[in-house]
Amino acid sequence: MRASIAVALLLLATTAAADERVINRFQATAMRGPAKRVIIDIPTGDITVRNGQGDRVVVTGTASREPDGPRSRNKEQRIVSASSVEIVGRNEELTIRRKFGADADGFRAQTFTSYEVVIEVPAGLNLDLKTHTGEVTIHGSFGDIDVDLRAGEIDARLPRRDVRELRASCRIGEVRTNIGNEIVEREGIFPGRTRYLNPEGRSFVNLHTTVGEVNVELTK
Repeated sequence: MRASIAVALLLLATTAAADERVINRFQATAMRGPAKRVIIDIPTGDITVRNGQGDRVVVTGTASREPDGPRSRNKEQRIVSASSVEIVGRNEELTIRRKFGADADGFRAQTFTSYEVVIEVPAGLNLDLKTHTGEVTIHGSFGDIDVDLRAGEIDARLPRRDVRELRASCRIGEVRTNIGNEIVEREGIFPGRTRYLNPEGRSFVNLHTTVGEVNVELTK
């Protein structure tokens, strides 16, 4: 009986190990310089943007994959070890994009690698997210913000005094906006757009997902 239990536990442990994701942790840093806008060119993933310290942009995160089994684990590890991000500066823009080495060359290697990224930027910079699917979290003080997901969730917490115009919308899903003295909730198919105007603000904020949720809180 004890031998049977031991064998069962060993099989469970082997299966669990096979199911564990392989991970590569990375970091990239760039000085802000003349940049006025940060473009986040990561098509799919969990993206968090917040204000950092100093006059630089810092990106930390992980690239991960799920092996099909023990035999593919080393191969999948080589792929994620060659997957990271880079920051490219041009004129008044900084672009954060995926970077792949030789072991991650190819459609399958690049398409099925998951990214979880935290981006710290100086206050006041404009944000342009090219992400199509995933979860986007934006907390802090920024310039103009544009997010247009095909599917996923957007969570934004921004100072109310910064926002000149807010547009939050989805085609299928839920839009919840807390503007301080009022909470507006819309859900269903074509639930409509929530719009907020503040003539004393400076930032134009557009948050949209085709399918999913948009949650916005404008703080004092």
